Amino acid sequence: MKEISENAKKLLIENIKKLPDSEKHANADGAGLKEILECFFIKDIISYIKRFGEIPDFIPYPQNKIVDFSKAETKLGFKIHPELKELYSLYYFPDIYGDTIHNSTICFNGVFPSTDIYENFNNSSRHFCTIGSEDIFSLEFNNDTGEIYLWDYEYNTYLKIAHSVRELLLKADSIWSVASEDELFPLEDLYEK
Repeated sequence: MKEISENAKKLLIENIKKLPDSEKHANADGAGLKEILECFFIKDIISYIKRFGEIPDFIPYPQNKIVDFSKAETKLGFKIHPELKELYSLYYFPDIYGDTIHNSTICFNGVFPSTDIYENFNNSSRHFCTIGSEDIFSLEFNNDTGEIYLWDYEYNTYLKIAHSVRELLLKADSIWSVASEDELFPLEDLYEK
């Protein structure tokens, strides 16, 4: 049986207990991105401990800082979508992992973004804002509709993957949850002894 530290067990059990209420709040009508992200981070901590048997070096918590978008909106010449403003105010962004547009996973692992949102709007179509990227793909937010697209640079193709950031976050997986069963610590081990 794999070994897991006592502190990791405590943190794991604590987060497993928090998960049902957190999921309830995240899935409620009108839930903000912060509540959804808090739920994601609880799942992320559980996945990390199950995979590695130890406490993560960094325990993420969504920020909720006020970001002034007035300068960017003046430069862009239009208003930034409220959900995109809410996402930027959390200071965490999604990432993409995969090798093809149809074989990609959207993960949300807490990368600090640039606060200069103006720079992330696509030059060819100013109403698309890049919110995450990988070597050959990027996640694009449509400022007019709030929809999320996966853009393949190589083939210049767009694939709609979510109707909103809210939907994207609710579907996101922890990067630690992408593991084979033999890499994971079974939860039953916590209750043995």
